[in-house]
Amino acid sequence: MPVFGTAIGKPVIFGGAMRSILRAFILMLVIAGGFIPNGGCRNDRLEGLAPVEGTVRYQGTALEGAIVSFEPASGTGMAASCYTDAQGRFRLTTRHPGDGIFPGDYCISIDKVTVLFMPTEEEAEKYLQETGKELLPKTRIDVPEKYRTAETSGLKLTVPQSGIQNLSIDLVD
Repeated sequence: MPVFGTAIGKPVIFGGAMRSILRAFILMLVIAGGFIPNGGCRNDRLEGLAPVEGTVRYQGTALEGAIVSFEPASGTGMAASCYTDAQGRFRLTTRHPGDGIFPGDYCISIDKVTVLFMPTEEEAEKYLQETGKELLPKTRIDVPEKYRTAETSGLKLTVPQSGIQNLSIDLVD
């Protein structure tokens, strides 16, 4: 699972568009159980979710550590997201890990950013004092740009009530 820039070469959610950062933060809250709109006083499981699981590949290779996001095609409703594992597998999460998504039409995005260099706090402060500029992390985007947003990916899917197993998403340049 990605971490926030503590290890060089590890996939993290940093340096991409603010939307990607916000989406990753929300996903982390959901997975950690910190997003409980009803205050956690009663069962907050959603009824009617359909399981969706599959694999993401880029250039024929499993894409580990990517964020898979399904956004309602209508622009309203609940989205679902998750990370891919080492084999590129995923199970969508709306509120609880792997709980699925509401049936309907979705646009899909796949995003992955790798941090190549993350300055320490001391390095960043020294650089700022010496140059007057911020020392930013060095990142690499690991998927073609078009897949990074649901609006541009061209990936669309209708999720039936029964859900989807073994969905294969193959990204190409």
